[in-house]
Amino acid sequence: MKKITMIGGCGVIGRLLTKELSSEYDLTIIDQTRCVEEVIFANAANDVELFQAIPRDTDVIIHLLNIDMTHDVMNEKEFAKMNEVFWISTYNMFRSATRLSIPKVIFASSNHVTDRY
Repeated sequence: MKKITMIGGCGVIGRLLTKELSSEYDLTIIDQTRCVEEVIFANAANDVELFQAIPRDTDVIIHLLNIDMTHDVMNEKEFAKMNEVFWISTYNMFRSATRLSIPKVIFASSNHVTDRY
């Protein structure tokens, strides 16, 4: 059975995917909230924490991180949140996938769908 690790899997899309994929795949969810019993708690903006949380036998990583925000880049706190979730965590995920030789990554981003309308 293929092993899928979802980073940010407790969001809306992650919960829908978990419901649909759990019968065919071995799913691991990494998040900072609990949506199912077996969530691995980790901060994806922390490189070491994320690397240690990803199961070594993962075949595919699905990256679904998102947060509620105003998208006001002129607000320093808002920009810091955006930087952590959208840039640093993504870099850490790709870096961890490379270090762990995980052959497939699905990077789900709605940036060009919702922020550029």
